[in-house]
Amino acid sequence: SAAAVALADEYKVPPYFAPERDLFSSLPAEWRPDHRWLIIGGTRSGSKWHVDPNGTSAWNACLAGRKKWILTPPGHPPPGVSASPDGTSVTSPESLYEWFRVFYSLLSRERLDAPPSRRPREATLGPGELLFVPAGWWHCCLNLEPSIAVTQNYAPACAAAAILAYLRRGATCGDLISGVPALLRPHLHERFAEVLAARHPEALREADQLGARGAGGRSAGSGSRAHDGAGGGGEDGAALERRNSSGACTRRAAAPVPPAAPAEFRFSFV
Repeated sequence: SAAAVALADEYKVPPYFAPERDLFSSLPAEWRPDHRWLIIGGTRSGSKWHVDPNGTSAWNACLAGRKKWILTPPGHPPPGVSASPDGTSVTSPESLYEWFRVFYSLLSRERLDAPPSRRPREATLGPGELLFVPAGWWHCCLNLEPSIAVTQNYAPACAAAAILAYLRRGATCGDLISGVPALLRPHLHERFAEVLAARHPEALREADQLGARGAGGRSAGSGSRAHDGAGGGGEDGAALERRNSSGACTRRAAAPVPPAAPAEFRFSFV
């Protein structure tokens, strides 16, 4: 509709994440994974715990309402959440509000007791505020009131090695890659490496150097097993939970064991 076109024309990417800084923006349109969304939700709705797809980082800008964010570092999913060894499946409470009711108190204690590198981060965003989510970080978002936000995934040059490693795994475990047709998923790694060679040779060269250090001298772009922790943000958060020697897809995540529910749960939505 004309209204939708007019709304899309108003969409501007913050300069920090401009298309020329986003490696995925160089992919042909049919190869580029889904990457931007308009999100509208009521009070107590939100996004359940997850790690952003395809090795990407993301930014989220709040336009209206208030949104509570929690993030945990790569490799350290929050209490009550578990990933399958290959990361294609995540098990968590049925609703985000249930997670807050049962597990939020455990995370609050972890924030006090854990070493700085493992501590969760929390923030509440209001209109006009923007949050950056680094690659690999687990995160959830709870709407404290009716909210509107825009968000976009982002592939910075410093993460080229990590993204190549992620897409390489996805070539044999297609469910790991999302946002592109299933027929393209096994070939996305190869296509992305070709685009880097043509459009971002410096990023590919740095990825090869990082990959060579982590894979006994073989390059990240050549199809070898590069060190997955290279690049911005390291492995996607679920990837650290899914390393296995066979490289096979393992679809099912172990169900988390909840603690005894607190007698009283308090969380302010005011």
